[in-house]
Amino acid sequence: MSAKTTPKLQKRPNTDQSVDKLKEKVLKLHDQDIQLDAREHYTAAKKGDEVNHSLLFEPYRSLGLYTSEIPFTIFKSDQDLLIASPIGTPAHSFYVYNTAHLNLVYTSRYIADPIVHLEASPDGHIYTALQNSKVIAKWNKMNLVQDYQGHTKPILKFLLSTDFIFSLAEEGEFIIFNAKTGAIILKKIFMHHFEQMMHPTTYINKLLFAGGDKLELWNVIDDKLIYAFPKTTKEEDNITFVAQSPVLHTVALGYSSGQISMVNLQTDQVLFSFQESGPVTSLSFSSDTTLGFALLASTSRSSPSITLWDLNKQKVHSVMQHAHNHQSVSQVHFLANEPILVTASEADNSLKVWFFEKGSTQPRILRERSGHAAAPTKVRFYGGKDDPVNQGARNVVTSAGDGSLRDISLLNEFQSMKFSVKNLIKRGTEQGQDSLGGNIKSFDFCEFRERDWSNVLTCQDKSTSPYLWQTSNHSIAKIAIEQPSDRHSRVTAVAVSMCGNFGILGYESGQVQKINMQSGKDRGMFACKVAGDSIHTGEVTGVGLDQLNKQAVSASLDGTIKLWDFFRLELLKTYNVGSPIDNLVYNRANDLIAFNTSELTLQVVNARSGLKKVRDFKNAANNKITDICFSQPDSKWVLCSSLDKCIRVWDILTGSLVDWVQFHHGAPISLDFSPSGEFLATSHVGSKALYLWANRGHFQSLIIQKVPERAVMIELPQLGESESVKHSHKDFYGKERIDEVESVRGLLSEKLGEMDGQVASAMVDRAEKVKMSDQPYSKWQAIFNLEQIKERNKPIMAKKELPKAPFFLFDIDKIVLENDATPDLLKDQFFSKNQLTSDEQKKTTLEKQQQATLKYHLKHSSIQMVSDYLKTLSPSGIELEFMSLGNFEIGDEVNYVESMMGYFEGQVLRKVDCDFTQALINCFLKTHYDVIIEDEELMAKVSGIMEATEDSFSELENLIDHNLCMVSHFTGIQMA
Repeated sequence: MSAKTTPKLQKRPNTDQSVDKLKEKVLKLHDQDIQLDAREHYTAAKKGDEVNHSLLFEPYRSLGLYTSEIPFTIFKSDQDLLIASPIGTPAHSFYVYNTAHLNLVYTSRYIADPIVHLEASPDGHIYTALQNSKVIAKWNKMNLVQDYQGHTKPILKFLLSTDFIFSLAEEGEFIIFNAKTGAIILKKIFMHHFEQMMHPTTYINKLLFAGGDKLELWNVIDDKLIYAFPKTTKEEDNITFVAQSPVLHTVALGYSSGQISMVNLQTDQVLFSFQESGPVTSLSFSSDTTLGFALLASTSRSSPSITLWDLNKQKVHSVMQHAHNHQSVSQVHFLANEPILVTASEADNSLKVWFFEKGSTQPRILRERSGHAAAPTKVRFYGGKDDPVNQGARNVVTSAGDGSLRDISLLNEFQSMKFSVKNLIKRGTEQGQDSLGGNIKSFDFCEFRERDWSNVLTCQDKSTSPYLWQTSNHSIAKIAIEQPSDRHSRVTAVAVSMCGNFGILGYESGQVQKINMQSGKDRGMFACKVAGDSIHTGEVTGVGLDQLNKQAVSASLDGTIKLWDFFRLELLKTYNVGSPIDNLVYNRANDLIAFNTSELTLQVVNARSGLKKVRDFKNAANNKITDICFSQPDSKWVLCSSLDKCIRVWDILTGSLVDWVQFHHGAPISLDFSPSGEFLATSHVGSKALYLWANRGHFQSLIIQKVPERAVMIELPQLGESESVKHSHKDFYGKERIDEVESVRGLLSEKLGEMDGQVASAMVDRAEKVKMSDQPYSKWQAIFNLEQIKERNKPIMAKKELPKAPFFLFDIDKIVLENDATPDLLKDQFFSKNQLTSDEQKKTTLEKQQQATLKYHLKHSSIQMVSDYLKTLSPSGIELEFMSLGNFEIGDEVNYVESMMGYFEGQVLRKVDCDFTQALINCFLKTHYDVIIEDEELMAKVSGIMEATEDSFSELENLIDHNLCMVSHFTGIQMA
């Protein structure tokens, strides 16, 4: 580029005529009837309107993603500075954060078409360019407002202005849209295939286009080339980024060679240049004046660092080494007039805000949102397993290939935290995350002791030292685990007891160690004292412990499972599988152990019965099994994930396959059931997210009719609510929805009318069946066992008489008289206890007492009222009422014992309250057996009651036998 060359843009051309022409075009196009509603709804899923699911699982949501390789944008809305960032790769949704705390403001719905570029307008609308449909979509928070169609090539980038949208696509396709109507104002094809586009400050109607080695300034309204800048770099250099500087007419150009050039557009001069280590991916200028120096931040695809250039001194100011944990940085952006830098890294899955303090060369991190930088290798639900009151899924503890351990909150994703390793530095022998010794291979935890001491135990794939962690402060423990001096092999498996006091370590050498979780002290090595048996000869791949700390199990690559006495550290039994064991899971709820072998078999054994085989599932997968878990809380299923992209669910009771799921992308690595059984959590190859699946069997009754013959193909859950859902929140109360609901109601009414006759007949049949009472089991059992209860409640020692008072103290009952000189207070206290009520009060009280007796109800009430009265009494009260029936009063001709026998006979014939009635009969016969035996009529009634009871029992027994037969027939299980 020659310094003598005078560019044509030194005099700004008169644009009044071009603006008038543009206004005429806008007025013509504004009159056109644009039917936006008739356009194709590109956000709808192409595979159907309903969300796909299997028999048991339905996609729910995904968590743990915070950014994307697509650049974010910063905008101001309602006095708040916000960040809009696409999420995931490919990006099917976007998050909007505030810059003050990086809290989530809102999230978009799931967009089936991937996002390739994103911008935001000052009024708060988000604009996204979509890859396949080649349109620009305008969003008002979660609602689609408008779209801009016209491109025939995939969109690369677009810019927003007050009235127009300038969009650049592949192969030089360029379109100007009317921002309000969506109409196309200008469409052209550039000769050069530009990839970058920027609007220089104060350059009205002009855009700067860059692509390959070309840089041109165009008046896009007049469709005229203003100036073509000559090439100043090597032939193979391509412009990869263009950024506007705070100085007028000056821009920064980033090249594929790593060169950064400061160019004055007005004079066509290269002011100075910098050299990055690789292709430039992002540039940003600082406009803050409080620091005393002007900065340019740059990133390179080949470097994990951010370089800060001092523009005044034209040299490196500082380098932010490993700003995103040894991962490349996707984008840097300085906030306007603030010493704050925002950075994002898709590789690190993090968004960070940095603050520059005056006098410091390196910024400090102000706040961040981050997730796993690699796919999670193990996921386990935390919270609810040891809490019988609150068993809901609250958190998930995950470990990943980046060596980190994280606690992901399901209630509020932005409460998720990474476990800190700062205490390793305090030990003085280790430095940072790398000192852990590679990735976390296995972990286990106990929830009881989370606030007392360390409750998480981990082992690494490249370290011989296991580590203790504490979930209450989300950091590694200060204490180190004590290991025997002669142990130099890696720890390959860990387990924590249910009480949280002990941990078990399995070694690569085959040995198993017991430790104390509070102190980290060694509590001994498991040893074999049986002749002819030995410890494991191969790497330990899994360990487990029962809930009472009586027995421990270990599995190894030598093909054996060993059962140990946990306290004596002695071998109890060895189960020889015959092939290497890859994974082992111990289910404490029923002491079942599930494990898989390298021959793709899945077995279940019972630890309580001495490792007796329960089920053996041959060919449980077509590729290596990666993880196993039991269903919760019933433990009736065992699930396995495998590298053939499948999850299979096996029923332990029937030994059959219940569900079979296959994924389009990403084989499952790990899986776990929530303690309440609501959700299944999975992680997948190539994805940094944690995926949640709703267990349909938890929310509705499912009928498993047959074994699935092939897998059900399912897409992974998405971040936001999908537009493919048939009825969104917006149109739930719309006219079409209301009409559909009314039609469904009409059809339902017809069906219910047809079923009325069937229901009536069913109720008649039901009236003839045996029915139980609503009384608790404990009550009628107490009536049966009244004698034992009385015997048990007798006092062990006889009641002692109070010692007699001394001779000089008198009993007030003997000395207080009506006419003596005792103080009035003592007289009132004494005579008030013995004062008689009036005749009217005595009569009312006597009537109420008579009505509240069993005799009164037998004489004046119906059978149902007698039953209701007896249900209100306690077991001892019922016995007292039965005893009172034998007391005959003068003038009362009713035989209450006979009446009560008639009541029992009626209850048995009606087949109601059978359990409660039988308990009453038992108590009544024990009370009046001497009277009944001597009366022939009463004995006849007893015989009738016995026959009716035997008929009812026989009917109930036949129904039970019928049900057992049907269950045995359909399940193939021999019922006892």
